[in-house]
Amino acid sequence: MIRVRSFAFVFLLALVAGPAAVCAQANSLTSGVAVAACGELIGAVRASPETPPRLADPDAGALFNLALPLAAAEGPPAPPEQFALLAELSTQAGTLARAYMLTGTGGNGALSPQQRLRAEHNFITYLPEIARIYDFRLQVSARLAAGAARYRSTMTPQTAASPAVRSGLAAIEAEVRANLAAVLSLVADHNIGDPWRLDRMALLSRHKTEFAVFLDTKPSQEIADQALAAAIAERNPRIGTLLKDFALAILR
Repeated sequence: MIRVRSFAFVFLLALVAGPAAVCAQANSLTSGVAVAACGELIGAVRASPETPPRLADPDAGALFNLALPLAAAEGPPAPPEQFALLAELSTQAGTLARAYMLTGTGGNGALSPQQRLRAEHNFITYLPEIARIYDFRLQVSARLAAGAARYRSTMTPQTAASPAVRSGLAAIEAEVRANLAAVLSLVADHNIGDPWRLDRMALLSRHKTEFAVFLDTKPSQEIADQALAAAIAERNPRIGTLLKDFALAILR
């Protein structure tokens, strides 16, 4: 699935930016450093399942900064020539989050009850690292959403009808929707402390406009339904209000 979606991004990039831009992105120093740093972190987590790298450690913190570059997470709407790069960085970050959650379980697919308990323990233990990763993916999704919405608004009918463009935009939508759904699932988990969940909701709220403008009716309704269901079950009034506000904003 990841490979198919990556190809979709490349097809879209090739169409809107041209072969030269594709080559430039493929040879991007920033991209290469980020991917290499993320790969090093993933390898370190898997090599030391009981003592994976922690953000509090200066060396690991520096590696996180390279793997999840601020330049990719912040800034204006992404231009089309950055779509493939941002998608690659988001996917790599997702692999890193999975490595932390599965460390020490010995599993990579369906988990046994015992492995699931270990994964749940890992999630709580490595909340600082996982928060950093999810925040990065959410911010990248916001830039992708804003950029794709802007590009879509300028398309000619001929461009809009292109299978490559339609496939690329669908891939961006799937990436954005998956990241939103994942963060909302975490916010709805009462095993996680309120401060952590409030921080994630603050970030969601900050980017609700980008997501609302980009998502079509069906995916926006699905995300809104998830947020409203979490709001109904929420025990913290402040988090519940933020969830409701986010749901209403997404539906506009």
